Amino acid sequence: MPIVNETISAFSDIANSLSSLPGISDIILIIKAIGILIVLYIIFLIIRAISQISLASRMKKIAKHVEEISTKMDFLVENKNTKKGKK
Repeated sequence: MPIVNETISAFSDIANSLSSLPGISDIILIIKAIGILIVLYIIFLIIRAISQISLASRMKKIAKHVEEISTKMDFLVENKNTKKGKK
């Protein structure tokens, strides 16, 4: 963590020294806004990934239940056909 703190303080010093130049402060403000948007987009992607994982889990459970129902229906149809043939 000390490396991260030193890096942040170095960038902060650079930003402060550049902000005294005319016109640069507007560019720094735009870069900060873009950074905030990127962070928000990454948070959105993480939330979307989590929701897609839970959706995939639910879909697996539904597919398993459908397969069980299909197997039972096949068994019932098979038994009904064999009973008709015996009459």
